[in-house]
Amino acid sequence: MSRVPFALKAHAAVLARRAFVPLLYGVASGFTLLSFLAHWGVKLDWDLDSVLRFAKPRPYVYRVLSPLIVDAITAALPRRWALALVAHWGDGVPALIAFEHRCGTEPKLAFVVSTWLMFASLWGAAMVWRALIRWALPERPTALADAVPAIALLLLPATFAGGGFLYDLPELFFASVCFLAFVHARWAVWYPLLVVSILNKEATVLVVVWWLAQRRALAKRTFWTHAPLSVAVGGATVLALWWAFRASPGFVGQPNFAHNVEYWASLRGLFASHDEFGLGIPLPVGAHILNVAAAVLVWRFGKDRVPSVVGPSFVWSLVAVAPLALLFGFENEVRVFAVAAPAFVVLGAGVVDALYGSPPTPSAS
Repeated sequence: MSRVPFALKAHAAVLARRAFVPLLYGVASGFTLLSFLAHWGVKLDWDLDSVLRFAKPRPYVYRVLSPLIVDAITAALPRRWALALVAHWGDGVPALIAFEHRCGTEPKLAFVVSTWLMFASLWGAAMVWRALIRWALPERPTALADAVPAIALLLLPATFAGGGFLYDLPELFFASVCFLAFVHARWAVWYPLLVVSILNKEATVLVVVWWLAQRRALAKRTFWTHAPLSVAVGGATVLALWWAFRASPGFVGQPNFAHNVEYWASLRGLFASHDEFGLGIPLPVGAHILNVAAAVLVWRFGKDRVPSVVGPSFVWSLVAVAPLALLFGFENEVRVFAVAAPAFVVLGAGVVDALYGSPPTPSAS
C-alpha cells in the first residue's frame, strides 16, 4: 500500500485549516449576534421602519449606508424566498423565540436582512483582524492569527451596554478594513473606504487620527500629502451628509454631557448590574472599571510585540473618542470606540504571543 506523499498531506492540512477558520468565525459571529439581539433586537425591530426611511431625528439619519444595504437586499429578494426566510427565522432558538413573543409577531423581512448584515459584518471583521495579526506577527504560528479574532468576537458582547443599533457592527467592520488599508499604505483603497465608512456612521471620520501615530514613521512628503487630504476627504463627507439632512429634525449631535457627568459623578454604575452576554448571568456594571484596566494592560504588554504604529493608533483613537463619548454618548457606552477596535485586537494578539509564545528575537545592532 503506497504512502500518501508528505506534500499532499501538508496541502490537505492547509485546505482543512482554510475551511475551518471561516467556519470558526461563523460560529463565533453567530453567538455574538445572538447576544446582541438578546439585548437590542426588540428595539431594533421597533425602530427599523423609521431608520430605513431616514425618519429618525439627527444624527441617526446621517448613518445611511446600512439602511441602504438592507433596502437593496430586501427589494432584490423574490417574494417566495422572502416569505420562507421570515417564516423560518429563529426556529428552535430560545432567545429568538422570546424575541418574537415580546414583539407579538414574526419579524419583518427587513429585520431578517438586518441580521444578515450584522452577521456578515462580524464575520468580515474577524477575517480582517486575522489579516492584521498576520501582518503584525508574520513570524508567529498561524494558529495565533486564527484564534485571536474568534476570542475577540466572543468578548465583544462586553461592549453592548448602553445601546445597540443597526450600524454598530458594520462600523466595526469598516473601521477594521480602513486600518488594514492604512497600515499597508494602500491609499487607493484607503480613500474610498474612508468615504464608505463615514456614510455608515459619520463618527468613523475619527480614523484620521491614526495619522498622528505615523507622523514620525512616514516620510514627510507622504505624511503631509495624505494626512491633510484624509482630513479633507473625511470632513467633506461629513459636511455633505449634514447638508443632505439639514432639514431633518433633532439636534445635530444630541448632546448628553450633563447627564453623563451626573451618571459618572453619582457612581451608581458601581452598584448596577447588566447581563452583558445574554446568558441570564448579571454582571456588575462597575466591572467596566476592570475593562478599562484590562485595556491599559493589553496596551502595555502588547505594544512591544507588534509594529510601532499599532500602540499609538490605539491611544490616539481613545484620545479622539473619549471626550466625544462624554459629550454625545450615553453613560457607559463602549460600542462607540469602534475606531480603536482593530488596533486593540492586534495588541491583544501581542499579549497572547507574550504569554504563550517564544521571546521576541533581538534585532541586530
